[in-house]
Amino acid sequence: MKVGPYELEVVERVLLLADQSVAMPPKAIEVLIALVSDTGRVVSKEALMERVWPDTFVDEANLTQSIYRLRRQFARDGSSVRIENVPRRGYRLIAIPLPATEPATRLCRQWPQLAAALVAVLLGCTVSGSSWRTDGGAYALAGHSPRDYLLGRNDQSVGSETSLHRAARLFSAVVRAGPNNALGYAGRAETEASLSFYAQDSSDRIDLQARAIDDARAAVEKGNYDADAFAALGAVEMSIEHDAGAAERALTRALAANPNHLGALVWRGTLLMEEGRIGEARVTFARAMGVAPNAAGTAASLAWSDFLAGDDADAIALSRQMLLANQLPVVARVTLANAGLDARDFTVARSAIEELARSPETRVQAGALAARLNAMTGRAVAAAAELDRLARVDPREIGDWDAASMAAAYVSLGDRRRAYLWLDRVGLWGRRETARDPRFAALARDPRFGRWVRAG
Repeated sequence: MKVGPYELEVVERVLLLADQSVAMPPKAIEVLIALVSDTGRVVSKEALMERVWPDTFVDEANLTQSIYRLRRQFARDGSSVRIENVPRRGYRLIAIPLPATEPATRLCRQWPQLAAALVAVLLGCTVSGSSWRTDGGAYALAGHSPRDYLLGRNDQSVGSETSLHRAARLFSAVVRAGPNNALGYAGRAETEASLSFYAQDSSDRIDLQARAIDDARAAVEKGNYDADAFAALGAVEMSIEHDAGAAERALTRALAANPNHLGALVWRGTLLMEEGRIGEARVTFARAMGVAPNAAGTAASLAWSDFLAGDDADAIALSRQMLLANQLPVVARVTLANAGLDARDFTVARSAIEELARSPETRVQAGALAARLNAMTGRAVAAAAELDRLARVDPREIGDWDAASMAAAYVSLGDRRRAYLWLDRVGLWGRRETARDPRFAALARDPRFGRWVRAG
């Protein structure tokens, strides 16, 4: 049976590449066989567990480990085969050619919770949110210098690709110095998760995500510094595995250990936002702001939740503060533009859109927002022309966030058919949040919109 460049011998339970056997645990082969039998379709975790481990009680981590091994193999050979995690549903095997590269600027084009909340944890977790501390002049972990860890957290807070690579090296040094301590693994897991969003090559991205999963679980296994360990696990379960239940359990453990842990608070707020619990999310982000008032990403997350809650005045005020401090200006301007449009303060919206249009990296987002502005101010022809122009952009340049903004512009034009075409390009993750998004209020009573939201 062909699986991309591989040959899967179902009877012999062997995976071949160029006629050479690939070293793979038997259970991982069983998982692959189950996925191959439904290539392109989602196979639930329950179905995989029942098929591969029938009449046996094993932890779901066994399945996750098998998926990880398969992904690592496919990534190592740069093949066209990949295993996609479909949030709250299961896994899907895809064996199609993938683009060789993906623009690194995709981070700024992701669905808002990634552009704001993901950055919040990975750019906003300053040293003040860490578990390294002094006690009577001695560091909490006697015998292990905190220098590399503190420097790693500082580099992580910068958030550039270069600084994140430097942070990963520093956290690796912490792991070598204290292999039984959770902190190094936790810091490295968060850094690897962040780097995966910068990765231009799909195989590099898969490898970084797999390593982040391993490091987060290693942090938990060490049994010390629970807040850091479980916050890292929650971040990975949410941003990579898209398992809301597992993320909820991990973040609850983290906050039980330290109610003021910055990373856990921000991820918890993001999770609440994804579930459509916007009011609770705002309270959680506000708590995070109290812990770290100068954390850029935390401010971005709070501003976006303000917008989702219909509190445009607070969203505008906070976004302006971010711009004055030069904190995540792209995210701040997108929030500012949307809140300005929602409040019908077109002067605020137009200024933010004009700034976004100055950068080629945000041209799609700026164009979609400009089209919506034109539609709302009676310039429907100009709006339609702008959207037609954007529809010809290379699809690889249009992320989930851009697609949602395109859909919102078509909603403003009253063109629901095209709005749904763009909404269908938005990933499954975060659709409950979209149900509370003011940009799509006009669709709230539409049965098709309800089906679209529930599909996530």
